Parts: sequence; C-alpha cells; structure tokens
Amino acid sequence: MSAGETARKNYESARNELVQRIQLREQILLFFVGGVATIYSVALSAENKLEILLAIPYLSFGTAVILSQHNSVIGALGHFCAHEIGQFLKKLEPSEYAPLWESSASLHRYSSKALGLRTLAHIVLIVTPAALGLLMNWRYVQFSDMANGVIWWIGAMGTVLSLWFLMSAHWWRRKLYREVEWQDIAG
Repeated sequence: MSAGETARKNYESARNELVQRIQLREQILLFFVGGVATIYSVALSAENKLEILLAIPYLSFGTAVILSQHNSVIGALGHFCAHEIGQFLKKLEPSEYAPLWESSASLHRYSSKALGLRTLAHIVLIVTPAALGLLMNWRYVQFSDMANGVIWWIGAMGTVLSLWFLMSAHWWRRKLYREVEWQDIAG
C-alpha cells in the first residue's frame, strides 16, 4: 500500500471516529437533559422533595467531564485530518491533496462562532440546572442537616468544576483554532 493510500485510510478512520464521538457527545447530552427533567419533575411534585435536586450537580460534573473529553478529542481529530494528513497529501509527488472539510474556509469562518455557541449551550444545559438545584436547597449550606450539608458542598464544588471543565475544553479548542490560523497565515 502506498503512503497516499495509507494517509487516506488514516483520514477515513480518524473522520469516522470524529463523527462517532460527535454522536456520542450528543447522546450523552440528551440523556443528561432527560435525567435532569425527570429529577426536577420528581422534586417539584406534590411531595416537594427538593433534596433530590442535590443529585444534579454530581450528574452535571460527570457529564461535563465526558463532554469535555469528547470535545477535546473531536478537535484533535479534526486538526489531524486537516493539518497533518492534509499537509502530508500535499507533499506527495504528484500531490494527492483534495480540499478537506476540516481545513475549508467555510468551516474556518464559522468555527469560532460554533465553538462559542456550543460552549454556551453546554453551560446552560449542564451548569444551570445544577446551580438551581443547589439554590433550591440553600438551607443546607450551613449544615442544618449534616449529611445534606456535606452533599450540598461537594455538589457546589462539582458544579464549579463542571464549569471549569467546559471552559477548559473551550479554551483548548480555541487555542487549536488560533494555531491553525497562524499556520495558515505563516504557511
């Protein structure tokens, strides 16, 4: 198998993984939103069991970690496809390069906006329900009930960490996009 064929197979494999990770990321988010809606329905029912909302920060933290990991790998796979495989194919004699979506001007113009919108949506869908659950159980902040007080404070830390993980993935992807912009200008 030639180097060009190997590169194309590697591109196809990376692209398939990228698409699969996008699908998994969206399924995780959908499952999370469904779980949060169910927990809020139970908590706000006639029995008014607001303590169950203290589970949401823990779910938010786990979801934020998983989504951040998927977002980071999706960015790395896109960069690999566009800039490592793409550059390799350009250098072959004769060149076997064809335009790639990952390095297209169309995607490049939209990528910053898409990144910002995705991060905002993740914060609204993941951090906001956790913060509201904590606010609705504010009475436990001073350990009026020791067990729920500990759960509240650990949940509060998890909520802050959820925001941190989501923002870290955002900043990493933004840095990756800026490196590409610089390479395009310099190259």
